[in-house]
Amino acid sequence: SSEPEENDEVVERFLAVEAGFRVERSPAPHRAVQPFIDAGGRFRTLPHRDRLEAFFAAMLVRAKDLR
Repeated sequence: SSEPEENDEVVERFLAVEAGFRVERSPAPHRAVQPFIDAGGRFRTLPHRDRLEAFFAAMLVRAKDLR
């Protein structure tokens, strides 16, 4: 989906409740994927821009010392 309420807003709501997580950029995305990683480290494609279906992904990482 390309709808913010189904993508970014879901991630933001989760992060607001689960403070022990963060969005992490892939350390070395394949060069074919790099154009689709935004400034916040999230993967996003848009039909009008990329000639692809709308996709979204965010890598959420748990902080190491939560216990």
